[in-house]
Formats: sequence, structure tokens, C-alpha cells
Amino acid sequence: SATGAAMSEWQPIETAPKNGLIDIWLAEGRRWCDCYYDRICDEWRTSRPSGRLVSVKSQHVTHWMPLPAPPVQP
Repeated sequence: SATGAAMSEWQPIETAPKNGLIDIWLAEGRRWCDCYYDRICDEWRTSRPSGRLVSVKSQHVTHWMPLPAPPVQP
């Protein structure tokens, strides 16, 4: 659908939901997956495979994208 296609495009970070998980794009040109927003610190956070929590201040994030839908189980 056209709505589904539009929702899979990068969108300005100002329009990002502040609850749930999303992918973000950093101003330095890197993508972070499965991020959530910390309102108290004004940071986006995610965990690395090592389990280490990493965060970036909001002013360094330019765009966001919703997570893709999970695969359909047969």
C-alpha cells in the first residue's frame, strides 16, 4: 500500500514517536537500530550485541524510520 511504502522511508526526527522502538539516522552518517527515547536525558539509546548500552544526544539525530514488520509465520 502507499501508506506502508511511505512509512518505510526516512522521516525527520522531529516527527519520531517518543515511545516504542525505531531506527535512527545520526548526523555523522550512521544508522542505529532498535532505539528508544530517554525523555529525562534527551537521548536516543540502544543496546549493542555485547549488551553494552549506547546513547546519543537528540541534537545529533536527523531522521527516523519505523522497524520493519516481522516475517509472516507459515
